Amino acid sequence: MDVYLVERYATGLTPASLRAAGSRVAAACSGTYLGSVLVRGDEGALCLFRAPSLTAVEQAARQEGTLYERVVAVELVGFA
Repeated sequence: MDVYLVERYATGLTPASLRAAGSRVAAACSGTYLGSVLVRGDEGALCLFRAPSLTAVEQAARQEGTLYERVVAVELVGFA
């Protein structure tokens, strides 16, 4: 499975809300939520998923009501 980044902008994003949404999206796309980067002061977050396809992540996010700007395939460099 490849890794996908979900770019999100919304007011009120918190570590807890990102973890909850990440878990729901991962379950809906048969993937794994890898974590998020919360951009302080910008109302934005970058959420990482390992999933079967980009389309699966997009559909799961829509199904779970997770608002996002875009979903892109990425390569992780320097992560444990």
